[in-house]
Amino acid sequence: MGFIDSHSMMRYYIQIVIYNIDERNTITIMSPACIFCNHSDQESPLLSFQYQNEQYWICPEHLPILIHHPEQLADKLPGFQSKFVPAEHS
Repeated sequence: MGFIDSHSMMRYYIQIVIYNIDERNTITIMSPACIFCNHSDQESPLLSFQYQNEQYWICPEHLPILIHHPEQLADKLPGFQSKFVPAEHS
């Protein structure tokens, strides 16, 4: 069995404990899920990204949407307005 130092343990802990605090200071523990399809990390690998100091996840199936058509995520990311022009591929 390998040795895990306290820094590695803290990093692991921060990655798995996700919570939301609403306006009534109610804490909800949240599991990582794809922002587009809601698949959990038990159903699909998830990639994390940050937007406006919030952490979100996306599965590999929907990663092309984030890259090529981010406007499709506007209703899922509060305050998001796509300023990107999709790349032309030849």
